Amino acid sequence: MYRIIFYSLTFLSFHQLIAKPVCHIDKWQGEWIGYYEFNATGNQYMMGLSLEKAKKCQIDGYISWPDYFNSKTYLQGAIDNDTLLIREEALVQGIEMDLQSAYRAVLTEEGEIQGKVYDSSNVWIASFTLTHINKIDKETLQSWQDKQKQQVEKFGTAEILEENRQIKIGEIIRRQALEANQPSFSTIEITADAKVGQMQLPMYIAMKLPNYVYFETSFQNLKLIQSSYDSITWSYDPMKDQVTIQQNDQETDFGQFSSFAGADINHLIDSLDFTVSEIKNSLLNGEDCYRIVLTNGKEKQIIYIDKETGHSVRKDKNAEIEYYLSYQNYSGFDFPSMIVQVDLQRKSEFSIQEVSVNVPLEDSLFFIPAHLKSKVEAEVKDGDYYNELGNEKFRNGEFDLALQHYSKAIAQNPDNGIYYYNRGVVKLETEDYYGAISDFNQSISLKPDYVATYNRLGVAKFKLGDYTSAIPDFDKAIALDSAFEKAYYNRGYTYLTVNKYEDAMRDYQYLTTVDSTNGDYFFHVGFILAQTGEHTEAIRYYEQGKELGYETANTHNYLGVSYYAVEDYQKALIAFKEASRLDTLDATKTLNLGKAYYELERYDSAEIFIIKALSLCADEEDAMCYLGLIYYQQEDYNQAIHYFTEAIKITDQNAYYFDYRARAKREAMDFEGAIEDYTASIDLYSKDPLVFYERGIVKTLMHNRYDACRDFQKARDLGLEEAEEKIEETCLFNENKQ
Repeated sequence: MYRIIFYSLTFLSFHQLIAKPVCHIDKWQGEWIGYYEFNATGNQYMMGLSLEKAKKCQIDGYISWPDYFNSKTYLQGAIDNDTLLIREEALVQGIEMDLQSAYRAVLTEEGEIQGKVYDSSNVWIASFTLTHINKIDKETLQSWQDKQKQQVEKFGTAEILEENRQIKIGEIIRRQALEANQPSFSTIEITADAKVGQMQLPMYIAMKLPNYVYFETSFQNLKLIQSSYDSITWSYDPMKDQVTIQQNDQETDFGQFSSFAGADINHLIDSLDFTVSEIKNSLLNGEDCYRIVLTNGKEKQIIYIDKETGHSVRKDKNAEIEYYLSYQNYSGFDFPSMIVQVDLQRKSEFSIQEVSVNVPLEDSLFFIPAHLKSKVEAEVKDGDYYNELGNEKFRNGEFDLALQHYSKAIAQNPDNGIYYYNRGVVKLETEDYYGAISDFNQSISLKPDYVATYNRLGVAKFKLGDYTSAIPDFDKAIALDSAFEKAYYNRGYTYLTVNKYEDAMRDYQYLTTVDSTNGDYFFHVGFILAQTGEHTEAIRYYEQGKELGYETANTHNYLGVSYYAVEDYQKALIAFKEASRLDTLDATKTLNLGKAYYELERYDSAEIFIIKALSLCADEEDAMCYLGLIYYQQEDYNQAIHYFTEAIKITDQNAYYFDYRARAKREAMDFEGAIEDYTASIDLYSKDPLVFYERGIVKTLMHNRYDACRDFQKARDLGLEEAEEKIEETCLFNENKQ
């Protein structure tokens, strides 16, 4: 049977960035400022972008985040006319950040940069809008610069320089212990004044290794107390005249109070099992420092050590900065006289009055005194309390914290199936699919009538590619609740994934009867029809989905695919234009637009969009092939051969690419090369009569009538009528001779 010369128009993932041969780099160079907003939370941050030409259309520069701890990252990327593609390569200033995101942006008619940010899974997570500083009025620019200056004053400036391979951590610890007068201690007492917002509070802190801590502060003659020892924390609230006791989840970590003992690297390494993963040189507010990265599993702390004094001068931990300023000698021990804590919301200052080291501290100091024991009210936090905390953190997208709270809920009440279900949902969201399945199964064993669990269990199995096992879970959900639309939707999608189109169609058509206003359901019916080749009917459902408001870039793209399949290229062009307008950074939609232009013989426009698709996805072999076809139509056979070759380099398993290159070589009079490519095509697919026929034509041009006739006879045997005429014209003598 004949191979249909039609390429599948499917979605692509973002693979890598390349530079386009032609670009307008001057439009992009310079300083840009504006704002960056997360989709999930709506949190907005200041953003600065500095772009400089590196070579050709590749570009490098910096992104600055003034109100995110005055951070800055180094970037690299490329420009393709109106599209900017960049990735952050390294942190050069500020606090640790996730550098896995990809940035894609366009230059609008108003001269603004508008872009989207995608995480490592290619999920859109944020947007940004930037304006060139030359196009901003003086008042607005001054306001932005004033805000930037305020952030520098708030967070300070921590420039990260080259890695230091000469210094060893042991040497730094020795300097802290000897030159910086920071010997080890077993107890410490601190009196200080705290400035939190507009409030000034006197404080007394006592600590006794390994895990005893006592904290006391006064406000308007009321004394607030908090103390921890072993796994118990108690506090006295003078407003309620009440003592509350709670069990800690683990023993008190002395390291969390390192604000009042400096950033003790030795303690972090010896007692808390941190390891040094990196030492770099840095400039902290203009002073030479070592920047030491310490890790313990997922936990990370950054310590800055002044090279001259050996003092710890800053610590970064959990999106918070602590500065240790103006060291003084207290009883032979160097200690900061000022500690400043800064996070994104607030700034707190602690002015140290007195420090005493290795003083006798009785254990009784940390226990509830006799006069407060009558005011004890134990705080009972049951499973529902932690479950609700987990729900709150889940809604905020804080999945790690949600997981912790749900685990606490389970610890309080391990017989509650909902707690396991909730924890399973978090694991599903964080792609721990095996963990999710385990929790969902436990939930079912405790609460077998909870319909949502079966649906989520099916989703987890689907994510692992276990489609066969997923379907019975959706079946069970539907059996428990025959109106549960999500289960029908997910089952239909699973059937669709395993090409069981009839079963998938049954579920989605049912959904259209249940909710005839949901355009998504109609879209999927159309998609299934398209997969079975019923494109005319698919178009009707796609259009109905659009009328119901389901108008996404993908809707228009697949509508265009079906118009393309029925050879209505003008309507396909309209659909692909809309798809590309809604998603300017998707390579496939851009390529499809180029293909539609190609079919309409508008080769110049086709070339523009196909090259743009390549700038978005460098290894798109179909784009290379279509560039070859464009040059073939323009009779530039050498360029056509070049692009067909590039397509073959990406994948040498597509027979069409060899067919097309063979035809271009034939036109370029490279007959031997053409025969080699036709032969390679036949090796991949041996039932296309046209390839045998065309190879026979080339062989006749090389005066090899015998082999040509064998190809014509093969083409005739495979059903190509034109081959019979060639046999009569070329091979009669050979046949009679035989």
